[in-house]
Amino acid sequence: MGAPAVLVKARVEYLPGIAAFEGSFEAEGGFTIVIGPNGAGKTTLLHAIAGILSPYYVKGDVRVLGANPYREYWVKKYVALARQEPSTFDYWCTVETALTLYALLKGEDAALVREVVEELGLQDYMHPFSKVGTLSFGTRRKLEVAKLFLSKSARVYLLDELIGLDPPTVNKTLDYLRSRAEEGACVILVTHDPRHLQMMTGGRVVVLKGGRVLRVIESRSELEKYLSRSLYEMIIVVEGGDPRAAGKVPGVESVSVEAGARSVVRVRGRLESLNSILEALMGSGCRVHRVEYDEITPLFEE
Repeated sequence: MGAPAVLVKARVEYLPGIAAFEGSFEAEGGFTIVIGPNGAGKTTLLHAIAGILSPYYVKGDVRVLGANPYREYWVKKYVALARQEPSTFDYWCTVETALTLYALLKGEDAALVREVVEELGLQDYMHPFSKVGTLSFGTRRKLEVAKLFLSKSARVYLLDELIGLDPPTVNKTLDYLRSRAEEGACVILVTHDPRHLQMMTGGRVVVLKGGRVLRVIESRSELEKYLSRSLYEMIIVVEGGDPRAAGKVPGVESVSVEAGARSVVRVRGRLESLNSILEALMGSGCRVHRVEYDEITPLFEE
């Protein structure tokens, strides 16, 4: 069995003694989703893999396709990164010039630019007066995604969040990355949004918390099995009745109630028990106004 496409065994410090990321991470060909709350070290990990951090910050080893991107610069041709903060292109550069320069610097056919522009709906910005720095955040994020579509030679694709992208662009981007993953490329998508887990039909899930890898889940079926066994924090806002009726439902570990004109019922229990909890509350005379729960909280529990 060969080496993974991406292997990180490193500590990244922006400030001495404070780790933004520390530990081991690896990814093979196919799809890997890296999920974690804000500040978990997700962007730091991607930037370390892409080799765009100062080597001063990176203590340890980073390997991409077997090469160190901080010393063996040839490997960067085969890595495509779409940043969360769209800052790749110069403020005063036109959209056409920016994308053409990117394609040429990556050794790609500049004729691809027109094709990608049409695919992502950027035609209205292909004129001399459309400067990168004057575009909206969402449009500049589309330019970042365009880099992935232009990088036909890449073997490692890194996408830092889907925020700022409209639904059609999200769908096109995920379809493109899925096709590249099916061809054997290593695709790493960073997200903090649990909905993105539901959009993926396969691939690994790597959970980051506090700058380290907390757990690795190898498949969608394993993820569903893990979550089905987990306890969720559910918040239910009700009026009237007996809010503590939720505590009589099997699968509920604990219930606390903040009383008021509308009571806030905090339930810790299995998600599969939610319908039974709501039936118990309504059966006691409660009128349910709101139900909230975080789909991925159990992933972050130690």
